[in-house]
Amino acid sequence: MPNSPEFVEIDWLGRAYRLYSFPEGVHHEIKEKTPDGNLLIASSSNDGYEQNLIQEIDRETGAVVKSLCLNDVFEGLEYISQDDWCHINTLSYDEKTDSILVSCRNLHSVIRINWSTDEIQWILGDPLLWEGTSWESKVLAPASDFSWHYQQHSAYELSQDLDGDLDTVEIMLFDNHNAQYQMLDDYSYTGSSYVKIYSVDPVAMTVTLLSNFETDYSSITSNAFADSSLERIFSVNAYITGKSSYKGRVYEFDRKTGTQINTWMISHKFYRGYPVSFSASECAEGFTLPDNYRPGTLRQPVEITEPVRFTGSGTLTEKSIQFALQENTLYLWSGDHLFTQVIFNGTSHTYAYDISDIKLISSGVNSFQY
Repeated sequence: MPNSPEFVEIDWLGRAYRLYSFPEGVHHEIKEKTPDGNLLIASSSNDGYEQNLIQEIDRETGAVVKSLCLNDVFEGLEYISQDDWCHINTLSYDEKTDSILVSCRNLHSVIRINWSTDEIQWILGDPLLWEGTSWESKVLAPASDFSWHYQQHSAYELSQDLDGDLDTVEIMLFDNHNAQYQMLDDYSYTGSSYVKIYSVDPVAMTVTLLSNFETDYSSITSNAFADSSLERIFSVNAYITGKSSYKGRVYEFDRKTGTQINTWMISHKFYRGYPVSFSASECAEGFTLPDNYRPGTLRQPVEITEPVRFTGSGTLTEKSIQFALQENTLYLWSGDHLFTQVIFNGTSHTYAYDISDIKLISSGVNSFQY
């Protein structure tokens, strides 16, 4: 599953301020660590595993400040047996506790990790999945019976206090309620997806389900968000299958009563939906291109001692691979896994751009989960 090597920072008029380059690529999520601060990105270790790496990127230089591979955090976990065992799809940083909140779709779990020590603080997910593992004591115990989330998306902490207890943390997520990975005895297909709001007590290590909004089944992608007052909850069901020609829907709920207020029907499938607002006066401000408008680095070609001549039987045509040069960056695109090297043969030097070290562990399971 290829990751994007670039990220463009633009304004509402489409003016590009910075073009970040990421050597390991980025997928699913880019978040400001703090307002106008460094960037947190979901990436991949590319050593046989994918969608398992978190990086902090310097906002100004694009340099990697820190990398955290969840293979190391969960070293010895029996589920690390396939390339996409984890599948990070959202992450965010909490400055008060110096911790990150990570949604691991294929573990059916939302995990709080101290960003300085890499220590797991708690795990929000079906306890059956973690039973008998080294992390069983980190799993939050349900304060009452409820149906768990499975292969969730969009797990974020809410800033408002919903249960009248300032010591608890409220987490809202989109429960796709799918279980292609790590099948569990207490999972049951319901034909629906849900928006769930949990109250987490990090001291007592318990969790309470505060709200559960049932919606049409959306097996992948999708997200949930609230208005600024938290009076309205929006469920963005971005991947609805079936006979209907409307493949995406957005539902608006009254949070307190659970009443569905509005439904927007969308013709196509998509990834997520977001509330947006902007100022016309800000858009009218002048544009200043930063001096360092291309921060970060890409994987670089390395010099080799001998020229390379193609001796194989196949031929790459202009239709199968294409090149474009923009400033000092050479772009090339082609079919997936069509090439592993690009050779630059000059009159006196030869360079090789090599990606043959990027490998995936074959799992025999469709890993294309979004």
